[in-house]
Amino acid sequence: RVFAANTLRLIASQVPTDGEIEVVMDAQRGELFVAGYAREGASLKQLREVSIVAADQWLESRPVSATLTGPGLAKVKCRLGDEAKTADEAVWIPQAAQLARLAASAEPNDFVDPFTLVPNYFRKSAAEEKADKAEVQNS
Repeated sequence: RVFAANTLRLIASQVPTDGEIEVVMDAQRGELFVAGYAREGASLKQLREVSIVAADQWLESRPVSATLTGPGLAKVKCRLGDEAKTADEAVWIPQAAQLARLAASAEPNDFVDPFTLVPNYFRKSAAEEKADKAEVQNS
Protein backbone atom coordinates (compact mmCIF):
# COMPACT_ATOMS: atom_id res chain seq x y z
CA ARG A 1 0.00 0.00 0.00
CA VAL A 2 1.13 3.56 -0.70
CA PHE A 3 0.37 6.94 0.85
CA ALA A 4 -1.83 9.04 -1.43
CA ALA A 5 -1.06 12.75 -1.10
CA ASN A 6 -2.65 15.84 -2.62
CA THR A 7 0.30 17.91 -3.89
CA LEU A 8 -1.25 21.29 -3.04
CA ARG A 9 -2.05 20.14 0.51
CA LEU A 10 1.50 18.84 0.86
CA ILE A 11 2.89 22.23 -0.17
CA ALA A 12 0.52 24.03 2.23
CA SER A 13 1.66 21.78 5.06
CA GLN A 14 5.23 23.03 4.55
CA VAL A 15 4.30 26.62 5.50
CA PRO A 16 5.24 26.93 9.18
CA THR A 17 3.11 29.95 10.11
CA ASP A 18 -0.49 29.98 11.32
CA GLY A 19 -3.21 31.61 9.26
CA GLU A 20 -4.57 31.38 5.74
CA ILE A 21 -2.39 29.77 3.07
CA GLU A 22 -2.97 29.99 -0.69
CA VAL A 23 -1.16 27.37 -2.79
CA VAL A 24 -0.53 28.11 -6.47
CA MET A 25 0.70 25.76 -9.21
CA ASP A 26 1.11 26.45 -12.91
CA ALA A 27 -1.74 24.90 -14.90
CA GLN A 28 -0.29 26.14 -18.23
CA ARG A 29 -2.38 28.06 -20.81
CA GLY A 30 -2.22 31.21 -18.63
CA GLU A 31 -4.01 29.44 -15.78
CA LEU A 32 -3.18 28.40 -12.23
CA PHE A 33 -4.24 25.57 -9.95
CA VAL A 34 -5.14 27.20 -6.62
CA ALA A 35 -6.38 25.95 -3.27
CA GLY A 36 -6.86 27.61 0.10
CA TYR A 37 -5.94 26.22 3.53
CA ALA A 38 -5.81 27.45 7.11
CA ARG A 39 -3.14 26.40 9.59
CA GLU A 40 -3.74 26.50 13.31
CA GLY A 41 -0.84 24.87 15.11
CA ALA A 42 -0.47 21.33 13.77
CA SER A 43 -3.94 21.40 12.17
CA LEU A 44 -4.34 22.14 8.45
CA LYS A 45 -7.89 22.68 7.22
CA GLN A 46 -8.92 23.07 3.58
CA LEU A 47 -10.83 26.31 2.96
CA ARG A 48 -11.22 26.13 -0.83
CA GLU A 49 -11.08 23.12 -3.11
CA VAL A 50 -8.48 22.93 -5.87
CA SER A 51 -9.65 24.89 -8.91
CA ILE A 52 -8.25 26.23 -12.17
CA VAL A 53 -8.27 30.02 -12.43
CA ALA A 54 -6.93 32.39 -15.07
CA ALA A 55 -3.71 33.91 -13.71
CA ASP A 56 -4.97 37.48 -14.25
CA GLN A 57 -8.22 36.69 -12.43
CA TRP A 58 -6.35 35.13 -9.48
CA LEU A 59 -4.02 38.14 -9.21
CA GLU A 60 -7.06 40.44 -8.97
CA SER A 61 -9.02 38.33 -6.47
CA ARG A 62 -6.39 36.48 -4.42
CA PRO A 63 -6.85 36.49 -0.63
CA VAL A 64 -4.75 39.48 0.44
CA SER A 65 -4.12 38.25 3.99
CA ALA A 66 -3.05 34.74 2.93
CA THR A 67 0.53 33.51 2.88
CA LEU A 68 1.20 32.58 -0.74
CA THR A 69 3.21 29.51 -1.69
CA GLY A 70 3.69 27.06 -4.53
CA PRO A 71 5.73 26.73 -7.70
CA GLY A 72 3.14 28.69 -9.69
CA LEU A 73 4.28 31.85 -7.93
CA ALA A 74 7.42 31.86 -10.06
CA LYS A 75 5.30 32.89 -13.08
CA VAL A 76 3.39 35.68 -11.31
CA LYS A 77 5.84 36.81 -8.61
CA CYS A 78 6.77 40.03 -10.41
CA ARG A 79 3.06 40.99 -10.56
CA LEU A 80 2.20 40.34 -6.90
CA GLY A 81 3.13 43.71 -5.45
CA ASP A 82 5.10 44.57 -2.35
CA GLU A 83 2.22 43.88 0.05
CA ALA A 84 2.04 40.20 -0.91
CA LYS A 85 3.01 37.83 1.88
CA THR A 86 4.88 34.85 0.43
CA ALA A 87 6.38 31.82 2.11
CA ASP A 88 10.10 31.20 1.80
CA GLU A 89 10.84 29.96 -1.74
CA ALA A 90 12.44 26.84 -0.25
CA VAL A 91 8.94 25.52 0.59
CA TRP A 92 7.28 26.39 -2.72
CA ILE A 93 7.89 22.89 -4.11
CA PRO A 94 6.87 19.59 -2.50
CA GLN A 95 9.57 18.20 -0.22
CA ALA A 96 10.11 14.44 0.15
CA ALA A 97 10.85 14.86 3.87
CA GLN A 98 7.47 16.53 4.43
CA LEU A 99 5.72 13.79 2.47
CA ALA A 100 7.40 11.22 4.74
CA ARG A 101 6.27 13.14 7.85
CA LEU A 102 2.68 13.20 6.58
CA ALA A 103 2.79 9.49 5.77
CA ALA A 104 4.21 8.68 9.21
CA SER A 105 1.26 10.37 10.92
CA ALA A 106 -1.41 9.22 8.43
CA GLU A 107 -4.41 7.04 9.20
CA PRO A 108 -4.57 3.51 7.73
CA ASN A 109 -7.30 4.57 5.27
CA ASP A 110 -4.91 7.20 3.81
CA PHE A 111 -2.97 4.33 2.22
CA VAL A 112 -4.21 2.77 -1.01
CA ASP A 113 -3.39 -0.09 -3.33
CA PRO A 114 -0.89 1.37 -5.84
CA PHE A 115 -2.77 -0.25 -8.72
CA THR A 116 -5.92 1.74 -7.89
CA LEU A 117 -4.16 5.09 -7.46
CA VAL A 118 -5.07 7.53 -10.23
CA PRO A 119 -4.32 11.23 -10.67
CA ASN A 120 -7.06 13.88 -10.51
CA TYR A 121 -7.42 15.63 -13.84
CA PHE A 122 -9.24 18.95 -13.69
CA ARG A 123 -9.64 19.37 -17.45
CA LYS A 124 -8.99 17.55 -20.67
CA SER A 125 -5.56 17.72 -22.26
CA ALA A 126 -5.00 20.18 -25.11
CA ALA A 127 -5.01 17.25 -27.55
CA GLU A 128 -8.35 15.98 -26.20
CA GLU A 129 -9.89 19.46 -26.41
CA LYS A 130 -8.64 19.82 -29.99
CA ALA A 131 -10.09 16.41 -30.93
CA ASP A 132 -13.45 17.33 -29.34
CA LYS A 133 -13.52 20.61 -31.27
CA ALA A 134 -12.73 18.82 -34.54
CA GLU A 135 -15.47 16.26 -33.83
CA VAL A 136 -18.06 19.00 -33.28
CA GLN A 137 -17.00 20.81 -36.46
CA ASN A 138 -17.23 17.57 -38.46
CA SER A 139 -20.74 16.73 -37.22
